[in-house]
Amino acid sequence: MWLPVDAGGGAGTVQASGGEATDLTGFRGRSVDGSDARLSELGYARTRSSGQASYWYNPMTAACARMEASDGVYASVVMVPHGEC
Repeated sequence: MWLPVDAGGGAGTVQASGGEATDLTGFRGRSVDGSDARLSELGYARTRSSGQASYWYNPMTAACARMEASDGVYASVVMVPHGEC
């Protein structure tokens, strides 16, 4: 089943400190090395990297996240349209 994702952070977006299947913004500030396993558990796979940014896609929800690392932690986590993954 494909579910729409509200990338703008509106009422349809689920946010939690540990990340959810449709919103990974809770990973901001977390260790890059320690997050890969949790991202996989949530159904995400890294699709590509560009510089310090990596793109994670969940095929079950069609959610896509652009996660930018700095000093070993995710400094920026933005949910983007699935076409960017």
